[in-house]
Amino acid sequence: MLTVAVVSADPTRRMALVRKLQEIRLADYILQTSDEPESYASLSPTACDVMLLDLSPEDPGPQFEVAAHVHRLSPSVWIVACSPTPPDSNLLLRAMRYGVREFLQQPVQVEALQQVLMRFEKEQGPKHVATPERVIAVIGAKGGVGATTLAVNVGFQLAQSSRRKKVLLVDFARPLGHAALMLDVMPRFSFRDAAQNVDRLDEHMLGGLLTPHRSGLSLLVGAMDPRDWSTVSLEGVHKIVEVARRGFDFVLLDLGMCAPADWELELVEARQILLVAEADVPSLWAVERQVHALESMRVDPDRIRLVINRWHRRDDAILKSFEQRIKRSIHLRLPNNFVKVSDAVNSGLPLSENHDNAIVLKLRQFAAELAGAAPTPRPNGLGGLFSSHSSR
Repeated sequence: MLTVAVVSADPTRRMALVRKLQEIRLADYILQTSDEPESYASLSPTACDVMLLDLSPEDPGPQFEVAAHVHRLSPSVWIVACSPTPPDSNLLLRAMRYGVREFLQQPVQVEALQQVLMRFEKEQGPKHVATPERVIAVIGAKGGVGATTLAVNVGFQLAQSSRRKKVLLVDFARPLGHAALMLDVMPRFSFRDAAQNVDRLDEHMLGGLLTPHRSGLSLLVGAMDPRDWSTVSLEGVHKIVEVARRGFDFVLLDLGMCAPADWELELVEARQILLVAEADVPSLWAVERQVHALESMRVDPDRIRLVINRWHRRDDAILKSFEQRIKRSIHLRLPNNFVKVSDAVNSGLPLSENHDNAIVLKLRQFAAELAGAAPTPRPNGLGGLFSSHSSR
C-alpha cells in the first residue's frame, strides 16, 4: 500500500497536488496536512511512504522543518520538494541536509510525479503493490429511500461475516445522522469532535471517538444537531476519512442525499459507490443525474452500483425501461417488507434472520461481494450468522 503525504501551507496548492495524485492512481492513501508544528502529530513514523513538500516561494524554512521532523523519525520516507523555481546549488544542499531526495518544479507535471512514484516503488520492491480501496460510499437519490438503512445493515453484515476485519461506519448524512438510533447505541462523541480537532487527529484519537456495536461494527456518529455542519469544514471531514482508511479494512460512508462534488476526493478513490433509490419517477430521475455527476468526476463507472430499495415485482417494467435509457444495470433489488424493516429500525436492531430471510440473504451476499469474498455458509445455517446483536 503506497501512502503519500501532501504538506503545504496553501490549501489550493495542496489540493492541486492531491488531484494529480488521484489522476495517477498509484497512491492508495493520501494524507493532507499543513506545515504548522501542530500538524506534526499526523506525520508519525509510519504515516507515509512518500512526502510531497510544497515549498513556499518566500521562505521554505517551515517546510524544511517538517522534512527534518519526518526524516528524523523515519529516514526511509521518500521526501520530494515541490519548488516554485528551479533550485540553485545552495537550495539543493540545504534540502539534502533536511532529508529531501528529489525536486519537482511547480506546477508539478503529472508525468514527472508519476515517474517519481514509480521510481520509489521500484526501489522499495513488491511490498508497495497497490491494494483494493477501502471506502464504500452510500448515497441516497433523494430523502427517505433507505440509504442509512442500507449503510447500517451492510456494515453489520461486513462486521459479522469478516470477524478478522475492522469495519467502520461514518455517518455523514445531513442535516442529522440516524445510524446511532438504528444501532441503538448511546454515543459520547460525534464526527464534529473529530472534525474540530483535525490538526491533531490520528488513528489513536479517532479510535477514542468511536462508538462500538456488539456486532464488531464501529460507528463514528453523525450530526446530533443540525447546526453541527456549520461548525466544521469539508477539509476536516476529508481528514477524518483519510485517518479512517489507515486504521480500518472497510470504511462505509453514509453520505445521505449529498452533492457528489463535495465528496470528490473520496468518491474518485472509493471501492464501491452505492446509489440507493426506489422504483418511482422522482427517485429514478434523481439517481440518473447522480450517475451523470459521478461520471463527470472521473469516477470509474464499474465502481457505481445501483440499489433499488423496497422493490416489488410489478416494478420490473419501469426498471427495465430505466436500465435501457441509462445503459446501466441495476445491481441489487431489496424486496419490500416495510413493516418488518420499520420494526427493526424502531427497535434499534440490524435486520436479522428473524426479520426477513429474503432481505437478509440479499444483504449477506452483497456484503460478501463488497468484501471481495464468496459467502461461506455456517454449519448451523443462516441464523448463526445473522442473529441480532444490539448494544442494549
